[in-house]
Amino acid sequence: WTLRARLVDDVERLERDPEQMLARAAEGLPKLHVIRVANRLRARRPELFDRDPIVARYAAIDVDTRALAFGRGADVVVAVPRLCATMARAGEHGALGFDASAFADARMPLERARYVNLVTGDIVDARATGVLLLAELWQRFPAALLERADEL
Repeated sequence: WTLRARLVDDVERLERDPEQMLARAAEGLPKLHVIRVANRLRARRPELFDRDPIVARYAAIDVDTRALAFGRGADVVVAVPRLCATMARAGEHGALGFDASAFADARMPLERARYVNLVTGDIVDARATGVLLLAELWQRFPAALLERADEL
């Protein structure tokens, strides 16, 4: 096995176990996983990337809460923390520089719908309020790629 083939095999095995994948962050598994998930979505739903504009999504947070969110039309939303390495150097968070509890009060408005977090496989339900808590969204993995899935 080459190193690349071994990493891809490991990512496939750990796809639904984000905590184990994060434990191997030094090997690049989380990044490889997110890239694979995004590429699969792009292959399955090319229309989202051909015509739908990128739409900024603003979380209801203060300036110090380091988060970024954007959407592709109404069907896909990406939400990620920013400046995790800076947080780690400052000793604010764990070894990976990320702690979801730092985002306890951060909220992100969404269309009232159900979504699948393609990074974790979790179902995210925003039908009642149209708002997601970022701490809950990032509890298992510090990135989310949400695809609208109302039929669930």
